[in-house]
Amino acid sequence: MKRFIPYGMFLLGACVLISCDSEFNPKGPYAERMVIYSILMTRTDTQYVRLYTTYDPPAFDPSEVHEERTIRNATVTIRQGAAAVQFRDTMVARDNPQRYGASVPAYIGYPFTIVGLETYSLTVESPSHGSLTATTTMPGKGDVTVLNPFVLRSPQSFNENIIVSARITPPARGFLLRMYIDYEVRFNDAWSPQRTEVPKEVVDAGEERRFVYPQLVRRTTVPVSARSLNAESVVFTNSAYEAVLQQLFNDYGSENLRFSKVVLILTQVDANLYTYYNLANGFQDEFSIRTDQPDYSNIQGGYGVFGAMTEDSTLIGLQ
Repeated sequence: MKRFIPYGMFLLGACVLISCDSEFNPKGPYAERMVIYSILMTRTDTQYVRLYTTYDPPAFDPSEVHEERTIRNATVTIRQGAAAVQFRDTMVARDNPQRYGASVPAYIGYPFTIVGLETYSLTVESPSHGSLTATTTMPGKGDVTVLNPFVLRSPQSFNENIIVSARITPPARGFLLRMYIDYEVRFNDAWSPQRTEVPKEVVDAGEERRFVYPQLVRRTTVPVSARSLNAESVVFTNSAYEAVLQQLFNDYGSENLRFSKVVLILTQVDANLYTYYNLANGFQDEFSIRTDQPDYSNIQGGYGVFGAMTEDSTLIGLQ
């Protein structure tokens, strides 16, 4: 009986035999591209754009490269309607200088005040790397309301959590609501202002407790119109708030403390920044196993992110 070998299996075997003499290289083809990082913010009148090129590490670990591939002498312009702001080349102090040094090359726009609910267009022209474009739409002015502020002034008198209504605008894809306590501490008969963030909740972990702080989350409401405000409910547990107060009393003593106010800060981010943040941080947990690292970019002709964030706050007096 004649044995039949499928033609597809024959080709596969031939390919395997031929490739045995070829050196395997897991790195794919490399082409240098421009990379842009820029987040427009309403909390400041100074905006930044950072320009880089991609690089091909000699081995397989990008952290082995200790020299930044920055792009200088580019023309960087951001437009809103008929108005245009041209950025200038500068150096900015770096928070962590261990890998790349003490300064960050960047392009700065000042004074440049960002307006909510407006669309901004970024254009980069580099003599050596070509041109790139990107757009982003700013979220509008939000609103923060504490529905039961009496709990903040006397938490030990009430058995209920702190309920906050965060009203966000339609362009926002995600939001972050943080709570802080402003107070003064007496050192050598002089009062020094201090601020401490309040966690959302306290989790008991055996003999220790763990503070859980707010994170950037996706909005759950559906926008009614282009300029409507949609309420998102955020809860801070009474036990977390009292735990922070008790820790301050333990650290400084009641005679050296003067409480001033509670500050709630609402941060809204556009779709570009929200998507980029979640792809960069969304799978770094102890339960997820992923071998791929998805990328996101809204830069036309390159890589990176051009996003937007707004901040609004409200104050609750404690005196």
